[in-house]
Amino acid sequence: MKLIILLFLVKLCFAADPDPALKTYLEAIRNDPGDYSTCNMIGLWYVNHNDPGQAGEYFSRALTLNNNYYEGCFNMGLLLYHQNKVVEALPYFKRAFSISKNADIYVVLINCFIKLNNIDFASRTLEEAMKSYKDNHKLLNTAGVIELYKNNYTKAREYFSSAYKIKEDSKTRNNLAIAEYLSGNKENAKQTLKSLKKDLKLFNENFELINK
Repeated sequence: MKLIILLFLVKLCFAADPDPALKTYLEAIRNDPGDYSTCNMIGLWYVNHNDPGQAGEYFSRALTLNNNYYEGCFNMGLLLYHQNKVVEALPYFKRAFSISKNADIYVVLINCFIKLNNIDFASRTLEEAMKSYKDNHKLLNTAGVIELYKNNYTKAREYFSSAYKIKEDSKTRNNLAIAEYLSGNKENAKQTLKSLKKDLKLFNENFELINK
């Protein structure tokens, strides 16, 4: 195991001159090849530098060293999820969930079920999550998305509004505009988007996505 990691690091070091942060991580692994948390940090470094291939290798390496490492499971799942590999991501999220049932892992699991069009399972998972994290803005936003899929636009608007009151972010604001539009409040939807200084192109794209 140690030999494989060291050979991989030698290959990487000769491929390019890494920046100071990466060099620090590489040095840490060179000193301790079994340091799974540093493998995870290198994976995140590659995510931030738009190299999902290398990121995946390091997340996998972290999990080879520690199969019950929450951050490694979560980050590997997230990497796959953002590549639209939802089926492949789900086992990593489920493993992370078995280690720590926090709000973030509930959110990504629910989003996976939504993307897989399993709205009933997404709803049941949300119901369980809300027992512990009823004021989490991400879960409230996700609850709104589920209500959109159920065509409960007024309820969706209420969830998005509650989420936005907790944390003002553009994603929730856009979702609120969609709910307003679908519930027949087109002028309110336009004003909501204008308050973000965005044109209707983004809104129309989101609207089309919801109705696919």
